[in-house]
Amino acid sequence: MALDSRKINEAKFYLIQAAETNGSPTLNSFGPDLFLAKKLLEENEKLVVVKYLNLCKKFWRSGQGRIEKWKKDIRNNQTPNFDEHLLYH
Repeated sequence: MALDSRKINEAKFYLIQAAETNGSPTLNSFGPDLFLAKKLLEENEKLVVVKYLNLCKKFWRSGQGRIEKWKKDIRNNQTPNFDEHLLYH
């Protein structure tokens, strides 16, 4: 909703807050929802998305390879394929 209202800084805050977790069985296995991260990338907010992905590494151990691939895509100005991690699309 913050992005719908063009409150980019608020959306960035919520994204980081979402990763400030110790995880859960579902998060630890399947990883996070990346809808907000994708929307922030569309706003060219690369640094906060990379920070979010780095924070997700602490609980999503099986996703380390994906996270590194997505970060590489972002560094190369490519759009990562988050499709299977978009719950609200």
